[in-house]
Amino acid sequence: MPHQEYGNHEEASSGFPSVILISCLIISLTLIGLGGWKAYEIYSQTLKTQRDQLELQKLTGNILHLDEVLTMSARMGTFTGDTFWENRYMHYKFQLSNAIAETQNLFTKVAGQKHLSQIKQANDKLVEMEMKSFLWVRQEHMENAKELLFSQDYKKNKKAYSQAMKNIISQVDAQIQTQVKSNKELIIKLSIIFMGFILFVCLLTALMLRKYSLQRKTALEMLQKKENSLSEAQAIAQAGNWELNINTGEMSWSDELYRILGKETGSPVDLFTSMSLLHPLDTQRIQKFINKGFFPKSNFEQEVQFLRPDGDWGMGYIIGKIKSQSENQITHLHGVFQDITARKNIEEQTGKYFKAMEESLSSIVITDSAGAIEYANSCFCKTTGYSFEELKGKTHRIFKSAVHSDEFYKNLWDTILSGEKWQGEICNRKKNGDLYWEFLCISPIKNNRGNITHFIGVRLDATEVKESEKKLLHHMNELERSNKDLEDFAHIVAHDLQEPLRKIVVFGDRLETMIVNPNAGHTDNINRIKRSAMRMKSLMDDLLIYSRLNSQAQVLQKINLNHLIKVVIDDLEVRIKETKGQIHFTALPKLEGEPFQIKQVFQNLLSNALKYHRENIPPQINIDFRHEGGLVEILFQDNGIGINEEYKDKIFEPFQRLHGQNSYEGTGMGLAICKKIIEKHHGTLEVHSRLQEGSTFIVTLPQKQPANAANEKALI
Repeated sequence: MPHQEYGNHEEASSGFPSVILISCLIISLTLIGLGGWKAYEIYSQTLKTQRDQLELQKLTGNILHLDEVLTMSARMGTFTGDTFWENRYMHYKFQLSNAIAETQNLFTKVAGQKHLSQIKQANDKLVEMEMKSFLWVRQEHMENAKELLFSQDYKKNKKAYSQAMKNIISQVDAQIQTQVKSNKELIIKLSIIFMGFILFVCLLTALMLRKYSLQRKTALEMLQKKENSLSEAQAIAQAGNWELNINTGEMSWSDELYRILGKETGSPVDLFTSMSLLHPLDTQRIQKFINKGFFPKSNFEQEVQFLRPDGDWGMGYIIGKIKSQSENQITHLHGVFQDITARKNIEEQTGKYFKAMEESLSSIVITDSAGAIEYANSCFCKTTGYSFEELKGKTHRIFKSAVHSDEFYKNLWDTILSGEKWQGEICNRKKNGDLYWEFLCISPIKNNRGNITHFIGVRLDATEVKESEKKLLHHMNELERSNKDLEDFAHIVAHDLQEPLRKIVVFGDRLETMIVNPNAGHTDNINRIKRSAMRMKSLMDDLLIYSRLNSQAQVLQKINLNHLIKVVIDDLEVRIKETKGQIHFTALPKLEGEPFQIKQVFQNLLSNALKYHRENIPPQINIDFRHEGGLVEILFQDNGIGINEEYKDKIFEPFQRLHGQNSYEGTGMGLAICKKIIEKHHGTLEVHSRLQEGSTFIVTLPQKQPANAANEKALI
């Protein structure tokens, strides 16, 4: 469809000398007509002459043939005496007379009568002699007839006859060649004159056309440049122009409008097509304006919804204007259609952001580069007690409290003026004079040149948080003191009970030796006292170890686990022999930790694996490891009695036992101690087990502890 163009094509052709060109064309056409007519006339005459020549050649050839036929018939008559030859002679004599008559008529037009008279005289003499020979044949003077037809006189006439015919043909050929040559020369002369004039006209026309072409090319280049600029501007603005013929409903769109509406460029469009792309409500409203002609004298503007090529509804902006009208009736409209979907989306998003800022539970403030308030949301106004009208144009000095030093505020301003973000806690003053704490984050806003134009501050009321921090700190101090007292108590109890327990064992031994007549009952009671004292001592030892774990400082070293395992196996040598157990381990890695505590973990896990074995089945223990990132997983796998899954977390709690003292000895503190040691090493301890199948304890430790010691020692 046509574009709306700058300028007018007629302006580009206004300088063209159309009158001169038309005159040259008329003269050239006239000359072409005259030259063509003359050439046709000459050509027609040449063709006619050539046709006469061919006809004359045909007639002369026929005459010569007939003459030979007559001669042969006459001579055959003299030899045979048959009348057939005379009849045949008379028949062809008549044809020869007609041929000579035709030749006479044609020859008169071409070459004249001179040679034709010679032919006629020779022919008459030959006919006279041949007729005389037929008379002698009828009179049966055959020899006289033969003598006559073979006489020198007869041959002389035959020769004269043939020579005259040849002369005629030569003369006709010469005359025709002369005429053809003359016609050709005339045609060449006319062609030279005609071509010269045509060349002159063409040269003149070419010069005028070149001048016009240069002017038109310049104008078209300017026009194309303007059209390209218009197309680029429309593409950038996402706007296309249109024109409507109200009477016919026909419309024209620019290329950009075709692209916006998703139609093939150049395809026919009309008012119905355009309306079908708009939302029904907008279609009804615009159709009402068109039908009733309610258009303002100036531009009319309308926002509409339109169907985009992707199937979604977009927003468009129509600007229209009356282009022409006849007898107060509008006939044409034209205008622009702009795709404002992106702008509307931005406005919608901006509206959402503004609503989110306005309804946020955090205080939000926007200032200019000097700190003057340009926006404050309702939460900030509610927190400070000021209305926005009171805050607008003010700086944050109105909130300044005496809590912070001038250096604090200087550091804040230096940070944000350097383009960096500042965040921290600040104490401000409300309108009523009350102080309040808040978490504040101030970020600079820069323009496209990198200059700071505004600051945005997001604030969260921290007054309650600060009060909660005070209470929490107080409770933590109380809890820490209570834990310390509890640990001290456990340590004191575990330590101070050591001596009474030792005395119970000693006095039990003495009592056993003092009995004069011991019996089974006395011995069993004394043994029970001693075993209970020993269990109490073991419990006190475990409790003492457990209580020391929180207070005992860790001395981190790089531990050779292979050496550590061997030391533990040596310590458990007696127990291993008693149970007939076997312990297998692969080459283990080195890791960082407190050697004594890690040894305690390994010894407790191996001791449990040896203790909780199935009856009549020697314990088999496999120790392996695997790397998981920066962690090391050490697996202790046994074939013991196993643990029910529901108790797998309970066994790590202090004093928790799944079996009675009669079945398996112990205090219930071993795994609790292991778990606490592993957690102090920033690791985990877990178990996977099935009853009567065995258990796998997994110790996960970092290969390097987060709080690295200053000095590292290798335990070789």
